[in-house]
Amino acid sequence: LQAYGKLPDRMRSFRALGEALKNAGKMDDLQQLVDLHQKKHPQDDYVQLYQAELYLRDEQFEQADRAFTKAFAAINDLTVQDRFRYSRVRARYLGGDVLGAYRDVGPQRATFQQLAGSCWADKKTADLEKLIEAHVQNDANDPELARFQWRIEILHKRFGEASKTLKSVLDRNPGIEPNRNFAQDFLFDMLDAGHVLEGYRRAPDPAVPGIEHVEQKIL
Repeated sequence: LQAYGKLPDRMRSFRALGEALKNAGKMDDLQQLVDLHQKKHPQDDYVQLYQAELYLRDEQFEQADRAFTKAFAAINDLTVQDRFRYSRVRARYLGGDVLGAYRDVGPQRATFQQLAGSCWADKKTADLEKLIEAHVQNDANDPELARFQWRIEILHKRFGEASKTLKSVLDRNPGIEPNRNFAQDFLFDMLDAGHVLEGYRRAPDPAVPGIEHVEQKIL
């Protein structure tokens, strides 16, 4: 805050210091900086951007979403928007508007992966199912889509269907390392959902690379 007062270009220093404080998780300091800068430059669009981060910290998700929306509309800089995109999507997700976040916040593939990952982590089966349906319509070639398709089957305990989805991925490019790694991810997903033995039985090959790591987790 002392540096902000001493630098000649306070608009630039506010943006740099604000982002540094946000990234460092020093949200109380960010609040003080926003309050100070807003008194001198109330029309600065970056005030809304950092205020949105503070709303998110305070779990005021609707206010955060409105502030992010206003700031993104005013700040016509894709680089800046990309750096704050995760927080904007997070505010929408925590506010319960999963499909709205997917629809409104681009790039859509990255937004899908963030939202789907959050739904899986929080075991929000209904939201994940609707999200997958929307993404199949918009981006069926997303290589990450299959991962979430088998995850929704795991959540529904349809283990045979989950295994079929995994096998379809492995059959597309047999022997290619990134695709074979999907099998290890499948096993970890089954472990995360509490069905590791079922996962071991359903994996296409019990000797798949990575199984030893799953066994270590169990032990």
